Amino acid sequence: MNTEKVKLNDGVMSFINKLSFLGDSLDDKVNVSLSISLFAARQVSLARAAELSNRPLTEFMDILKKINIPWCEYSEEMKNSDDIVVQMLTKETEN
Repeated sequence: MNTEKVKLNDGVMSFINKLSFLGDSLDDKVNVSLSISLFAARQVSLARAAELSNRPLTEFMDILKKINIPWCEYSEEMKNSDDIVVQMLTKETEN
């Protein structure tokens, strides 16, 4: 593994230190934070972000919920498709 030192400014360090739920060490907090950023920017999938953060998928999803980042999208198109299926199933059960 290639490790390099990064100098974080005091403002970033202050913020990261408050994120105790992301991990115990600075490395943990930075890895999770970067994974969240990559996921939020749609650069990686949810599963890949969890993998990069060294967290199980469900734990990573819980972290996203905690900081109000949705881990899935439910588009208007998906809702419309679901509505059609519900209507079809309702009609089937009525007959």
